[in-house]
Amino acid sequence: MLARLDGCRVGTIADLAGTDEPATSRVVDQMERDGIVIRRPAIDDSRAVEVWLTPEGRKLFDHLVPVADEFVEKLTRNISQDDMRYMTRHLEKPLSDIQELQ
Repeated sequence: MLARLDGCRVGTIADLAGTDEPATSRVVDQMERDGIVIRRPAIDDSRAVEVWLTPEGRKLFDHLVPVADEFVEKLTRNISQDDMRYMTRHLEKPLSDIQELQ
């Protein structure tokens, strides 16, 4: 998400990921320790903090996207388009239910 919406606040990241803010904050803490992101005070609200990708984080993202795309392609190679649509349609409800449980 940060690759597309760099400078988000943890609450926004949590909402977009369908997780709670404390869990997202723990992930951001680890990413910050790993040098993937940095936190900066928000310009418009001194109490708020924004999360930004570091150059190392951007480089990691740029490397992982093709790897992930290739993995998904291998997983779905032998699945017809009709079956993919069927699975997508039938997975929406359980995924929605999972988000409501959090």
